[in-house]
Amino acid sequence: LTTVEPNTPAEPPKSKNDSFTHQRVKFLAAALRDQVRADYEQASAWLHFDGTKWASHYSNDKVNELMEGLYDSWGWTVRDSTTVNGDRAGLRRAIGGHLPSATTWLLPFTNCCLDLHTKEVVPHSPEHGNRYCLPFDYKPGQPAPQAILSFLEDRFGSLDVLQLFQAFIWHILTGTAMKAYLEITGPGNTGKTVITNLVIALIGVENTTSCSLKRIEDPNNKFETNRLRSKRLAVFSESQEYSGSLEMLKALTGQDRISAERKFSPAVFDHVFVGGVILTGNSPVRVSDTSGAVINRRRSIIVDKVVEAVNERVLIEFDGSGALRGELVHELPALIDWVLAMPPAEARRAIARDVASSARADAEKKVLLKDHLANWANERLIFNDCLDSQGKPMYWSQVGNLDSAPSQCLLANYRTWLQERETARAYGQTNFKHKLVDLLRDTLGLPLPPGDHSKGLYRVDGIGSVVPFVRLRLSSNSGEQPGVIDAAFAKRVAPLGQRVANDQNPVGNGTNGSN
Repeated sequence: LTTVEPNTPAEPPKSKNDSFTHQRVKFLAAALRDQVRADYEQASAWLHFDGTKWASHYSNDKVNELMEGLYDSWGWTVRDSTTVNGDRAGLRRAIGGHLPSATTWLLPFTNCCLDLHTKEVVPHSPEHGNRYCLPFDYKPGQPAPQAILSFLEDRFGSLDVLQLFQAFIWHILTGTAMKAYLEITGPGNTGKTVITNLVIALIGVENTTSCSLKRIEDPNNKFETNRLRSKRLAVFSESQEYSGSLEMLKALTGQDRISAERKFSPAVFDHVFVGGVILTGNSPVRVSDTSGAVINRRRSIIVDKVVEAVNERVLIEFDGSGALRGELVHELPALIDWVLAMPPAEARRAIARDVASSARADAEKKVLLKDHLANWANERLIFNDCLDSQGKPMYWSQVGNLDSAPSQCLLANYRTWLQERETARAYGQTNFKHKLVDLLRDTLGLPLPPGDHSKGLYRVDGIGSVVPFVRLRLSSNSGEQPGVIDAAFAKRVAPLGQRVANDQNPVGNGTNGSN
């Protein structure tokens, strides 16, 4: 497929020719300039345009193959190791490592690129600069993927959840930042693997990396983050056993710069992961992050309808050699059309966390209540944002300390509740209040006062540290009002006129009055 203009070059003479290597490299560079680039991250690394994308090669094998093909087609006979090594080194210097910037609005398929703006197809070109390609041909005008949609509707049980799934893939395909990850949980034999395989098959195995939360969150595994470079999808399977702050997951989903190291290379590389993240497991990940950032980025899908063994079928799976098999495989190109048919505004709305959807809210609440602090808060706390005549909270609860009365103070009540269950390690006096306020205000969106947790309306003269708008539920009024978590999700599904809007929270430094 290689052509050289204007004619096939004659082999330069080697004897008494000081320009021997220069002359050879000149012809090689002219022939291969649109096919290879030097990758300076490693001495023998190259980038090769394979007709659809620029692929990484961490040895000289691909360039050796290309040069050998040119030698054959040109009839060049001098191929001793010194000459070949000189040709390759000269080629590397001549073509350099500059790669065209990726044309982000072109979605590459095996047969063409789709212009996401005009919906027109354009041929592949090395000038597009893309580092990946979807693993099948683009076929416009496909009928709706009825078999796939029927399966997803049956598993999800809600149009809102289906739209969340569609929006998640839309963001990956279009390269749009979403600052969110998908967590698919449920018992075995419910279809979690099929759902995940659909996304992997759509994005492509070559464009996906399978990771472990334990390994990637361990700072001693310095090569693990390198697996994410140039990938469009990261899948963390069997994540239910992990418990931690998930700092790396926050960086991945927040488009932060991440350091990576490659084996056998002394260099450290910074990169930004721009793909999607999926966590799967029988139960949600237990997050110890006190800021709530991970929880706020979680988009929960619960799949809990178990398929009996007699009804199991092969829907989509990998056969071990890279090929796909199953009843849903033939509809993958049509699934692309279905995803891209989603209007951008609808895709952004569907991926948002505060969607007024009962199915989405129920799934998120079930996952959130796996957290011991949230479970305690829902059982023991009532939210009431009534204001007095001076515009200050009528209700608040004292935080207290470890020696306070459990019937009167939040920290002691929480610790007593947790000791009775022995379900998790308790938060200490230092971070309990911060974690609780982050949960209620930042994660649940309840209109607690903004600002520092330790001053303003978060302190009462003569009392000390308090949390406004919440009070402990007494045994005598256990059925009086819903728990604070239930109340927050009810507001999301059916928003009520709040006395204090989120952008008009009261701010003050005076005494709040009596509880």
